Amino acid sequence: MYERSNGYYAFSPVQNGKIKNNPTTVEYRVVDEAVAYRGKGSRSLYFYNPKTAKSEWILIKEVTVRIGNHSFAK
Repeated sequence: MYERSNGYYAFSPVQNGKIKNNPTTVEYRVVDEAVAYRGKGSRSLYFYNPKTAKSEWILIKEVTVRIGNHSFAK
């Protein structure tokens, strides 16, 4: 999670420090809904918005499901 590649963190919440924030009730609910959706996320490990994703490594991951503006991948 804290690993860097080419000087960048893989996850923006790690880079901007938000990873240390306590999740809200709404955030827990959103995660639960995402996991439950379409076969429990089809074993997805990542999610991202392809229109705003800046790290190219995520774009080579296998997309398992799309929910709204987000792609879930493994």
